[in-house]
Amino acid sequence: MAKKEYKKSFEDEVDWVIIDQLHSATSRFSSASIELKKMFIILIGIAIPAIIKLADSKLDFSLFITIYVLTITFWYLDGFTYFYQEKLRSKMDERFIKLRENNTEDESDEENFDVDEYTLPDNRTESNRWKRAFKNSSVRIYQIFFALNTLALILFKTGVIG
Repeated sequence: MAKKEYKKSFEDEVDWVIIDQLHSATSRFSSASIELKKMFIILIGIAIPAIIKLADSKLDFSLFITIYVLTITFWYLDGFTYFYQEKLRSKMDERFIKLRENNTEDESDEENFDVDEYTLPDNRTESNRWKRAFKNSSVRIYQIFFALNTLALILFKTGVIG
């Protein structure tokens, strides 16, 4: 069977423009995520010595609270950017599938596409999106800071450090 010649329709043009816009927005969210991590590290680097200096060069409970607040705040913001990156990629995939369906000749052509993976793996369900946003490897830095701060707080409370 001969392949159908691809001729862009008006709907295809609109879909491609939308895909380009979604890709651009996804890239901006990705850049924002990187900037959030930089800002987090800078603020932690400023907050720790400042609070220690304000507490007469001693550790203070406010140091641990400040690190928790910064960590949780940036973890949430970064998770938010991840969530919307994935949501936008999902919308892009919907457009790609629509383009493919509009440009296949018959049902047998559709069978050649056993997966609908374009920008996201098929196993990514919408129901798990929030969970993935806060537990993905991209936000591991916040998990590490949270764990280290918890360990330091326990050591501070037990008098091991002070």
